[in-house]
Parts: sequence; structure tokens; C-alpha cells
Amino acid sequence: TRGGEVKRFWDSVAVDPDGDEFRVLLDGKPMHLPNGGVLRIGPPALAEAVASFAGESPAAIGVGVAGLIEPASGC
Repeated sequence: TRGGEVKRFWDSVAVDPDGDEFRVLLDGKPMHLPNGGVLRIGPPALAEAVASFAGESPAAIGVGVAGLIEPASGC
């Protein structure tokens, strides 16, 4: 909302192992990259950091997480 707090659109955030990588799940659904692919992160600590940002607010997804996602995804 303009001038107010941004509302989250999900209730739960989790990290899910996917082979040698990890996915961040929002309400059980994987986060996606701007190109439509599923975000897969190698280091578990990085996946946890992204999940932590996602649990904070939607604004963190676009701003705080971008610096973590781009190197992890090769975008």
C-alpha cells in the first residue's frame, strides 16, 4: 500500500533440498527467477539467508534478495 506497510502474500517460508541444491518455498511453492526458472541455490547458508529475507517482507524480495539471487542463479 502507498505510504504504508507492504503486506506479505504468503504465510510460510521454507528451504527445501532439491538434489545438491536448495529451493526457497513460499507457501510450499518455489520462488521463481525473472526469466521464469525456479530459484535453486547451492550453499544451504545462502538459501537460508534468502528465505530469511523473504520472511521479512515482499519489498525484501525485490531489493535485499536481489544481490543474493543474481550471483547464486547466474542471472
